[in-house]
Amino acid sequence: VDGHFTSEYGISIVRGVDQLAVAFNLQSIRISRDLIALGVRLKRIEGPIKFSQPVMPEDTMVISPSNLSKDALTGDSEIIVDGSIATSIKGIEFEAVDTSSYNDLMQAEYIKPILIEAGAQTAVADFLYRRDFQLPAEQAKGDFLVYAGIRGPIEFYEDVLPGGTAEIHLTKDSQDPNLADVTVWVDGRKVASILGNVCAVGNRERTRQLIDRVVQRRRARVQLSS
Repeated sequence: VDGHFTSEYGISIVRGVDQLAVAFNLQSIRISRDLIALGVRLKRIEGPIKFSQPVMPEDTMVISPSNLSKDALTGDSEIIVDGSIATSIKGIEFEAVDTSSYNDLMQAEYIKPILIEAGAQTAVADFLYRRDFQLPAEQAKGDFLVYAGIRGPIEFYEDVLPGGTAEIHLTKDSQDPNLADVTVWVDGRKVASILGNVCAVGNRERTRQLIDRVVQRRRARVQLSS
């Protein structure tokens, strides 16, 4: 997670992929074990997924599922840090499945947040590429592009196991340059789609103030623990 912010702050943040993974895992644990199946798989996320503020490695994340169905196969989740919502995930959908290999199922579930992260990084690369080619007058405004979340939906069509090679395809929105859809392909088959990757225009001074508050919070926590 190094490198998300400039070195002058000397901090790292918890990646979105790691936040999503713990939220998905907690909901899967809460799914009713009365289901006649050998396991459950993440099928779909309606969205949106919003990253409202950074989470630091020393933070305590409270994972708060909500709107769960009776069997917990569907629901929402929020990640709360210091009483504030850091990340929100709407419309998480699992399905009960029979499988000949529970180990393969667990590996495929492990890969799914990583596919979301791969799509996000692809979108960010395109956003940053366009930022580099802004006119000097635009760059002088002090605004910059930041990854803000995913409007959704996110769909998983086939399981992907470790060791394979995935291709990430990006399609820009012709009406909104800060919006992009991503699809994931393996051996010529579309295995996942991650629609509505959102880039927001951030203001450097406001972002600096936000990071400063996070840094001060962490320093206070470290001093108390020592």
